[in-house]
Amino acid sequence: MSTGALAAGALSTVTFATSRVFVPTHELDQPAARLAAVIDPGFVAEVGWDPASLTLFPPPGHRLLVRMVCRVKGCLTTATSRGRVCLSCRRRLAEHGLGEEDIDRLPVPPTPARGPGRCAVAGCAREWISSRKGLCRAHADLRSRLRLGLAEFLIHGCVEGLPALEPCEVVACPRQRRNDDGVYCQAHQIRLRAARDHDPSLDEGCWRRGCQKLCVSGQTW
Repeated sequence: MSTGALAAGALSTVTFATSRVFVPTHELDQPAARLAAVIDPGFVAEVGWDPASLTLFPPPGHRLLVRMVCRVKGCLTTATSRGRVCLSCRRRLAEHGLGEEDIDRLPVPPTPARGPGRCAVAGCAREWISSRKGLCRAHADLRSRLRLGLAEFLIHGCVEGLPALEPCEVVACPRQRRNDDGVYCQAHQIRLRAARDHDPSLDEGCWRRGCQKLCVSGQTW
């Protein structure tokens, strides 16, 4: 077999192995592709790698990629302080007149500390528009039209769950798009509008790749 054929075969193997780890593979140069090829896809999955959004969500307590989480029951926020109590829970302790030695008396956090929550409608895979409303945009609009309280709305016969929306187009953004015909989540749609007001000649593709991400506890990009 010729040297060229061997090189082509090796590159094909590298590309195949890389495709199991990184997406899209055509954007990697050859050194990066070789490096990716020696990464065990099983380990990458184990540590929470998402090749679509190029983000890493290390699971709490992983034996190699340790992410220290808050000691308060029900809280999964990263806590790197000596007492292992996150800033949010320290604030809640203070509000209840408690110290760190009283964490067992602190109620479970009512909502996730960071990141979007799921719509309260049974079977709905969309994200809520706010923790106060607890509903995705479509269901919040429907509830407004029906003029129902939340409890009554959730058991109404015409209310059905909806499939998840596509992810926001901003690189590494973990949130869903604002609506079916949009490409950004609510926060990034607002940021794009502000960026265009500041720079009418804005290159949206560059903005999309470099825009500040929305933090989710435990996420790395």
